[in-house]
Amino acid sequence: MKSTLPRLKLSAISACLAAGLLAGSVISSYHSVSAAATASQAITIMMNGALYTPESNPYVSKGTVYLPLREISSALKAVVVWQSHTKKVIITRPDQTIVLTLGKATVTRNGAEVKLSATPIVKESHVYVPFRAAAEILGASVNWNSKSQTVDITHKLDFDTVIGVNSFYWLNRKNGQVFLAKPYDSQPNLLGAMNIDLQRFSTMKLASSGGVDQLIVEDYYGEPLLNTDVYTALIVKGAIVKQTKVHYWQRYTPNVTFDGRHQVMTDGKAIFLLDATGKLTKEYDLVAMTGNDETFSVEGIGQTYALVRPNTTGLLTLIDLETGDTTQIYKQLNAQEQEYAETNDVPYHGDHIKFESEKDGQLHFSYHSIFDNKDHMFSFKLK
Repeated sequence: MKSTLPRLKLSAISACLAAGLLAGSVISSYHSVSAAATASQAITIMMNGALYTPESNPYVSKGTVYLPLREISSALKAVVVWQSHTKKVIITRPDQTIVLTLGKATVTRNGAEVKLSATPIVKESHVYVPFRAAAEILGASVNWNSKSQTVDITHKLDFDTVIGVNSFYWLNRKNGQVFLAKPYDSQPNLLGAMNIDLQRFSTMKLASSGGVDQLIVEDYYGEPLLNTDVYTALIVKGAIVKQTKVHYWQRYTPNVTFDGRHQVMTDGKAIFLLDATGKLTKEYDLVAMTGNDETFSVEGIGQTYALVRPNTTGLLTLIDLETGDTTQIYKQLNAQEQEYAETNDVPYHGDHIKFESEKDGQLHFSYHSIFDNKDHMFSFKLK
């Protein structure tokens, strides 16, 4: 039976991995460290110059600094799995496979044996390893300042990561290679490469529906981060089958990815509907339908309508997908609110209307009024 060590912190979805957390009863046969062995001064961890605070505190025992293996490994972009029947910890990353056995002062890294300065220790149901080994076996540099009680870890890892349902994705920021471990305790497989050119601060998200994944990379750059490039890869049965890129300036609202039946993708100029195999079933030309040569975000979509927002004007627009008719939603508001939507440029141009839901042929919206400082709801009846 395989299960994870205590939960990974990389995504809200990681809660679904927590059912297999390493239980204290499993490791009770291994020695624990008494509280008396812990240094009185708290130990600080710096990761690439930034303060890193794990949930499990590092400590000093017999002159050796110990770090929590699971959390350090996760911070260094690795998956950590506990094998209860072998008493082994398996740490995987696209460039590394590390096997650690409780009670032994050695690990194997990519098949080669590496000696540790001390035997891993179990403390309060967490596995701890000597600080230098914890990072160096995963390709980082480590320094210890005994005066300030600080562990300084530096690395040049080029991976962004995201956790899915029983899956784990890595993206190589330099060459765009995408790796997937599914199930998450298996070896990572190369799926292909995304066509990316990351500029500065990027985040990676995962949208899963209908057994299909969309890997979404958001890259923020410029001063003060006014530009957003959104790269999306549709992944079907372990292969990248379609990619899109959109550039947004100032205003960016995440695009819809599923309409209940189809995968939804956009390049900012068109909407693409795809089936569960990645086959294109329908394409809507937003420039032609709206008469605006704009870049659009797609904030809602149903069988007969799409809600899109042109990036420059920022006015949420309803498109009837059957007739091609368009309606600017802000015109459902009173005259004062309409004037504000047309002239507003704080923090960006356009209205602040948010699509909430569709029910019984009606679209429901919300907005916050600057005039009474209250939240309001209104509805629009579909034809």
